[in-house]
Amino acid sequence: MSWSAFDLFRKNPEQFRERYFYGKEGFQSDKMAFGKAFAKAMEVGEETGDSDVDFPAQFMPKYPEREFEMRANLNSSCVVLGKFDGYAPKTKATVATIGEYKTGTSLWNQNRVDKCEQLTWYAMCHYLAKKAIPAIRLHWYHTGTKQIKSFYTTRNLRQVMKIAGEAIGVWEQIKKMSQEEYSKITKP
Repeated sequence: MSWSAFDLFRKNPEQFRERYFYGKEGFQSDKMAFGKAFAKAMEVGEETGDSDVDFPAQFMPKYPEREFEMRANLNSSCVVLGKFDGYAPKTKATVATIGEYKTGTSLWNQNRVDKCEQLTWYAMCHYLAKKAIPAIRLHWYHTGTKQIKSFYTTRNLRQVMKIAGEAIGVWEQIKKMSQEEYSKITKP
């Protein structure tokens, strides 16, 4: 279960059903399209030819691993997935660091970063896989002012276990929905 699946199910189980069981695409705004283009430019590490995308991608902090996927067992029937925009594994001198990129005009500040559940999800995935809480950096490109701002945050074990408990509850509801959908195609 990924962050996006978990978050969508909590917000709107019926939209989750439409997307994950019936393959219907969700709404995509121009801002979302820019974010995807930016993510691709960061992942590939090459210029796209679009200066609005290439300029900020050139100046964002970089990580040794990009679009790094980390999977871990949440329980005996659920694997959780964290797909980090950037990842720097632990070294002798440093703790592991997860990097997250955000774009747009929606204000990011330290308080919002500290409360961002997506980052808590990533910390949970890392803890379950590596038995260590990572450092987390969020790098925000404000598309209006064309400025980059970086924030440092971390999570504690209590926060990690709280979201893990929520994930188990959501997973149980997803399994129930899956059984409902399966029964629709197996009824005589």
